[in-house]
Amino acid sequence: FTLRDKVLTGFLERLRVTPVSRVSLALGFILASSVTLVFQSCVLVICSLAFGLRVDPLGLIVLLALIVLIGITMAGVSYCLGLMTREGGVLASVINTYVLPLMILSGVMLPITFGPPVIRFLARFDPFYYAVDAARALIGGGPAVGTVPLAFVIFIATSIVALGLF
Repeated sequence: FTLRDKVLTGFLERLRVTPVSRVSLALGFILASSVTLVFQSCVLVICSLAFGLRVDPLGLIVLLALIVLIGITMAGVSYCLGLMTREGGVLASVINTYVLPLMILSGVMLPITFGPPVIRFLARFDPFYYAVDAARALIGGGPAVGTVPLAFVIFIATSIVALGLF
């Protein structure tokens, strides 16, 4: 079931009358999404190992913690928008309007250093830019002096905001 199906079939309404707190319900849905994201990330890393990726084990564990925070942020915002719009088409268009530019500005497809100055400037306002830099540092085992703590600070803050919205 998607969130839309849960809303339309009355699943959420039935859960709300149980003695479970609403905060617990919200955290359960959000953490389930984060666990899915961690699982998908592990599958990608395992597949990449077959192609010669070398991973710093401690860096990978720290990266998985960052991925949980990213999952909390994205799931919280997505569930909040889903409950507000209650229509899959509207939710998809809103999410796609923001996700594609954020993904391009994060440097996940091409390093931002290849882009023009305006792209390099705008990338500094994208929280995923810092997550991508941190992920590269953590996987490679290189120096992660300012990159990793900054990414954690940003995604702890965005997770708190996303949980507050939901």
